[in-house]
Amino acid sequence: MTSDVSTLSAEMPMSPLENLEGAAELPSKGEAPAIVETTPAEAAAIAAASAADQAEEEAAEAAKTLLFWLEAKIAIPETGEEVVLGESSVKYKMHVNKAFHRAYDYRDFTEFRLGLQKVPEIKAKLASFPTFPGKTMGTAGPKTVADRQLKLAAWFQAAVQLPQIASHELFADFVMQEVDYDKVEVELKRRVIQLESLPEEQWKLSCEKSGVQICSTKLEGSSYLAIRSRSMVRAPLEHAWQIYLDKEAWAHWQPDMKVCKTIEVIRPGEPDGTGFAEAFYVLYNVPVVTNRDISLYSNQIKGCYSDPDNQDKRQITSRSIKHPKMGPTKKNVRGECEVSRTVFTRVMRETKSGKKVETVELETMMHMNIKGNIPASVINIAVANATDDVAKMCTYMQQEYAKKRQAAKKVEL
Repeated sequence: MTSDVSTLSAEMPMSPLENLEGAAELPSKGEAPAIVETTPAEAAAIAAASAADQAEEEAAEAAKTLLFWLEAKIAIPETGEEVVLGESSVKYKMHVNKAFHRAYDYRDFTEFRLGLQKVPEIKAKLASFPTFPGKTMGTAGPKTVADRQLKLAAWFQAAVQLPQIASHELFADFVMQEVDYDKVEVELKRRVIQLESLPEEQWKLSCEKSGVQICSTKLEGSSYLAIRSRSMVRAPLEHAWQIYLDKEAWAHWQPDMKVCKTIEVIRPGEPDGTGFAEAFYVLYNVPVVTNRDISLYSNQIKGCYSDPDNQDKRQITSRSIKHPKMGPTKKNVRGECEVSRTVFTRVMRETKSGKKVETVELETMMHMNIKGNIPASVINIAVANATDDVAKMCTYMQQEYAKKRQAAKKVEL
């Protein structure tokens, strides 16, 4: 056997690249491959094709999900008792195709039914459904609970067999086992951008005092005004931001807030609070009428949606969500926050003496329905003149910063 290198090379099979006639010449070591440029028309065609593929996949998945529910067998074979947000509640454990799906409160079913009654193409069909169990005065006894088990199962079985219901967003929210936070965040961003894109002339000045300006505007399809507040804090950005993120501090400018607590941490975020996302619960004491509570998703980012690379900005956004651990409670009316967005912007200002000082401009946009039987006109008047809470917040942030500076001076001495 010869060890001649030339002989060995001749016996070895050619590489696939060597076998290709007219193959493009490979770049030499250290040479970057050629960049293939696409025309705008080609890029648009590629994007359209990608979007079409995604739409096709989503349609196929939706059809698969719809078929599953249309053929599903519903039962509520057992109940249990759980403590949710400090209240004991009977939970109806729904099974789908003999497998446990999720536990529901009776109020979950009533809210779902009320939502369906507001959909024109569904409302008329509900009349032919099995009897929906009625409300009771006080706590439901064993007999009432057993009756509800049977009636709720029969009613929901009819619901899943109606394509208009089984394909509706209300149904998807109701049968959800886990919150799709990616979907929640996409929708939240869409709502924020929609509010931010409103022309300036559409915002009407409602109130201006104590350094706080509040404007409002009507939104199509809603009886409730969208509100925008603008104010200034004479303190550094990071100080104001950290105060705002401290839930316990909110009591200093929102004394009617009885409870504000995190239910689920979705993303832990960075030490400065950016990148953090959570599901949290808030309960407000409302004089004269029933207290309001709300179940929220919230995220915190450096920059903002409209200017993500701006290091002089911080943004916190929120919207209502349905969460398995934050179902409706007996004593409160569940409000609905369509969207809330607050942006902190660092602004350097010059004093009369020529000294540069760091301040923060705050802008909040919010659209909310507190629900219940309070006329929308009454709510609109109240929120459009709510400068006091914002002014209290700014004052508190400034006072805390003054204390911090004073403490630092003492340490230096």
